[in-house]
Amino acid sequence: MPENNLDPQQNALFREIDEELRNDRMKALWKKYRFLIAAVIFLAIFSAIAFEAFKYWRQQLEAKDATAYTGALTLVTEGKNDLALSELEKIAAEKNTGYAQLAKLEMAVLLAKEGKTAEVLELLDNVRKDNSFVKPLRDVAAVALVQRMLNQEQTDFAKVQEILTPLENKDSAWSAMALSLSAVAFLKNKEPEKAKEKLQLINGNAELPAELRDWARNLAVTLDNGAKK
Repeated sequence: MPENNLDPQQNALFREIDEELRNDRMKALWKKYRFLIAAVIFLAIFSAIAFEAFKYWRQQLEAKDATAYTGALTLVTEGKNDLALSELEKIAAEKNTGYAQLAKLEMAVLLAKEGKTAEVLELLDNVRKDNSFVKPLRDVAAVALVQRMLNQEQTDFAKVQEILTPLENKDSAWSAMALSLSAVAFLKNKEPEKAKEKLQLINGNAELPAELRDWARNLAVTLDNGAKK
């Protein structure tokens, strides 16, 4: 019967039933995908933080090296990605300059936009292993590489842990990010107990933001509850 032909009480009842059904569907969706959803939200937040840190570091470089690099970024904003990539490759070929190093990471961004995943992974891997790069940029490349690897259907989990382990140290600026990515990796690899170990390290570090510790604690509790069922 069309809703317009129902009296107000019946309309209210049907709306309430419809709302309950929607809520049930959402609960079922969350139950099935809660780990993935939590991980995606968390990574999105920390990707933004990482980008801001990266941007700040970029702004500290000497202006004398900036002209070509700025020109390449202008081409990106104009949608001329092929030209921008060509210019970035030229800048990257100049050794021992901060902008040559930054150009490599900008190249990874452009290649990712073009869907060239294999090239992105190779470039980031090369950057994070290249000791001629400053450590902050190698760390950015390492974190970006792991994020990309975890987004692939097939993931080399041994390599993920190899990359993340040095960054998990409390003295590392990337400790929280590395531990969180490690937990996500163990979840993806169906190793919840190892994931909980990483989450407990986050939760036990009082120097980390309360929101992050809450995220780790809640996810660990969810894993415990899931194991009891």
